[in-house]
Amino acid sequence: MVQRSWFGIVFAVSLSFSFTSALARADSVNVELIIDASGSMKQRMEGKTKMAIAKEVILGLAADLPGDAQVAVRTYGNHRKDDCSDVSLLTSFGKNHPSRYHDEVNALTPVGKTPISASLEAAGRDFAGREGQHNVIILVSDGEETCHADPCAAAKALHDAGVRLTVNVIGFDVGTKERQQLECIARVSGGKYYDAANASEFKVAASEVTEHIASAPTAPAATENNLLAPNQGGELLFAPDPSWTNMVNGSGIAVVAHQGDEGIFGFKDGEAATFSKFEIRIPDKVPWNIKDFELFVADDSPNGSFRSLGTFRAYNGRAMKSEYQEFTFPETTAKYFKVKFLTYAEGLASSMSIYGIRLVGRVVQPAKPKS
Repeated sequence: MVQRSWFGIVFAVSLSFSFTSALARADSVNVELIIDASGSMKQRMEGKTKMAIAKEVILGLAADLPGDAQVAVRTYGNHRKDDCSDVSLLTSFGKNHPSRYHDEVNALTPVGKTPISASLEAAGRDFAGREGQHNVIILVSDGEETCHADPCAAAKALHDAGVRLTVNVIGFDVGTKERQQLECIARVSGGKYYDAANASEFKVAASEVTEHIASAPTAPAATENNLLAPNQGGELLFAPDPSWTNMVNGSGIAVVAHQGDEGIFGFKDGEAATFSKFEIRIPDKVPWNIKDFELFVADDSPNGSFRSLGTFRAYNGRAMKSEYQEFTFPETTAKYFKVKFLTYAEGLASSMSIYGIRLVGRVVQPAKPKS
């Protein structure tokens, strides 16, 4: 019985966001390709092996990256048949000249297993020193992990490790089971999933991913009246895990949340604030966007009783004017603010990605003591 396997291309794009054009928008771009050379890549499609199709798409996609990009190439499964440690670096980081990696990519021969989780972990080590930059992975797969590991967990670990990493995924000729695992990898890391049933759709998906990277907006700039932002004195007091700070620090990194999760915030210097508008960032239509959520406020203690400002429903899709959707309520003054996530956009999701939230208002200045 032939076991389907993953074949992965990983592009980690590190962007410092001072963009001047669509493709040359950053001071530096660091791209790592991780290419699956496991045994199932010998399977044929439309007169070619999947390996041949992957080589063609990889080299074409790499050519569309910025000319000044720093590129490295990693692979797995091309040396030994049953070795889950068969992960190697073909080319270390250097300028994006196709001649640097063209021969190495074309020489790949599919042989072994698919240690995609181990490859993601190795990629994390390759990007040591780039923590906090904007790193994007593109994973292309035709099946599932074959080394008794969880690539979804590996992607989430990278995303939560301070590397500032998101994973976009292309599923190449995959079934329902494989697609669910691929979607999970994208969802937990704040990325997007693309489906490709054949070689032609694979090329289209690769082009869309490249365009998505090129046109990705800069991390939302903090505004002076975003009461939750750390640089405005906002403080995350309670949350399921520390990654929730990414919702409010302007990084643009998605946070994985589950039904019923809630976070509590305080304002600058522990003072009360007045506000009437809440905003949530929804950059695209995906099943794991937030649908319904509830907002609360409290005056006495973050551990005490909260009163509800109401339940709100987000639109599953990007608004043309701004990625932030606005929700208003009567002007309120309080010392503590709580948001609770209730439902997903679509029932297929098991968790949701929150890309950013803002609370618009002003801190109440304390009264000056009488002299």
